[in-house]
Amino acid sequence: MNWRRLARALTSGGLKGHFGQWGEDVAIHKLFDRKYTDGRYLDIGAFHPFKHSNTAYFWLKGWRGVNVDADAKAVALFEKIRRADTNIHAAIVSESFYAEHADDEGRVRLFTPGPDSAGGKASPIATCDVETAHARGFSEEHVSHVPAYTMTGLLDRLEDIASIDYVNIDVEGLDADVLAEIDWSRLSPRVVSVEDYATAVPGAIESSIGRMMTHAGYVLVARVGPTSIFQTTSSLDSYA
Repeated sequence: MNWRRLARALTSGGLKGHFGQWGEDVAIHKLFDRKYTDGRYLDIGAFHPFKHSNTAYFWLKGWRGVNVDADAKAVALFEKIRRADTNIHAAIVSESFYAEHADDEGRVRLFTPGPDSAGGKASPIATCDVETAHARGFSEEHVSHVPAYTMTGLLDRLEDIASIDYVNIDVEGLDADVLAEIDWSRLSPRVVSVEDYATAVPGAIESSIGRMMTHAGYVLVARVGPTSIFQTTSSLDSYA
């Protein structure tokens, strides 16, 4: 354990026995050998280095990776705390969403609940999806324009993506569309977690996300809150 990093976690207010909002990270880290300390992660919709984070535990162990978030305030925190990571300020969207919504500068709209609701900090429920924003009662007054990439565009700018062990996707309403455009021949993590508001485990297996992951060679191994956790079929009986 990296004690300097642990000290940062203890003073963040985010350490509660688990970092993930629903404790997803507890289930996720058990899928890796605890002696494995040089892994890599890709966290899309990272939000915060500790709070609600499914990668904080791995970072404490010495892992490094890529953190992507549409909110500049969130990315600024990662730049301050996870300085050895690659931290990217961008919304990740599907190709069709980008074609329809991105402006001439490659930016899309980010809807937030407003500065008062999050105390001026990044919000974990900010979204680029108009339907999700309207369902959450977000006002058109609280909209900013943020850089956007498709999954292909993101992977094109990253180095050594074949070595990524774990991918987390939480893009508030656009998860299935983004997941559908991952080229699994380029990106082949051992474990993937993705937000999927399916009903119970049978629903998660039969959802569009569940079916896509099955087709890609993954099996649903855990369901924690609204998060489905998948592991490659080939790694079920092995450790990293």
